[in-house]
Amino acid sequence: MAVSDAKLRESIADGLAVMSTYAENAINFLTIADDKGAEYAIKKAAAHFKQAVDFLSELKKRNMTQAKEELYAVAQPARRPVRDQQARPNGTSSPEPRDAGAAGDIGD
Repeated sequence: MAVSDAKLRESIADGLAVMSTYAENAINFLTIADDKGAEYAIKKAAAHFKQAVDFLSELKKRNMTQAKEELYAVAQPARRPVRDQQARPNGTSSPEPRDAGAAGDIGD
């Protein structure tokens, strides 16, 4: 099942919020000279940022596809239904011609 655009936006925001927390933790680890803690927090922040970028890319792709579909729909002329009638020389439609001498003709 496809994820809605709103859910993608929510996931992007959530991922950036988590990334922000990891980035703040990385700053704190660097302040206390804990290089291993800083490395871990920076890698986690980067992973959440990459996920947000990937989700944003998917959202942009959907928006581009939707914009193309809308543009295509506007560019297409309205089509008239096809009828089972023959066109008269003056451009109007008429029913199928009957055979000459068929029963019910005038002059029987």
